[in-house]
Amino acid sequence: MPATIASQFRCAQQLVGQGVAPRVAGAPPALQSAIDAGCRTSFMSGFHVAILLAAVVSIAGLFLGFFVHDRSDESDAEVDELAA
Repeated sequence: MPATIASQFRCAQQLVGQGVAPRVAGAPPALQSAIDAGCRTSFMSGFHVAILLAAVVSIAGLFLGFFVHDRSDESDAEVDELAA
């Protein structure tokens, strides 16, 4: 890749993070097509990782919810004993 085109990619990181492929002036169509495909692939890869992580956390929360008990009855009895 020519240095003149490569220098235009410094500010493109935020665009790629939003799923938008940067348009490079003077880039041949084949290079622009490769840029578009790479940006789309990297965005979707990150999106899939985020969805998978959210699913794992949700499932872990589901199973941990079975071990969390409402102990308000026990704590109310203790408070009543201390107040008396």
